[in-house]
Amino acid sequence: QGKNLFTPTGQIILKGNFGEKATYDIVPDAILKESNRVARATPSAEINCDTSASSRLCQSNVSLLVSGFFIGKYDLQAKVQFSENGTPIIGTTYFIALPIKLGGMVLVLLLIGGGMLWKRSKVVETKGDITSQ
Repeated sequence: QGKNLFTPTGQIILKGNFGEKATYDIVPDAILKESNRVARATPSAEINCDTSASSRLCQSNVSLLVSGFFIGKYDLQAKVQFSENGTPIIGTTYFIALPIKLGGMVLVLLLIGGGMLWKRSKVVETKGDITSQ
């Protein structure tokens, strides 16, 4: 457009380890030169600001919010172009998603199961001691 205003375009691509792929378009908002602004992508999830659990997200600028159940290694790539004829800038990062609530539940179940097995082995030992006398 001009020397003082530009409109970035591009995509954010999320690839999972099971072959799934999601593409989100960057919303082309006008940005003044030498200023800071968080670029927004097409919405994938809505934030309900009425609940206390999401108050932290409502107070900050979020580029992309992805909802769903994620587990395993993911590849997140952003391709941004700042002018029509410009070369796209590509940034890639990798992360591993582990569901904390599911992991906590499995840990609790393992502890309960282990405690039950330990208690059962103690009962069997005491019964063995009684019958041998």
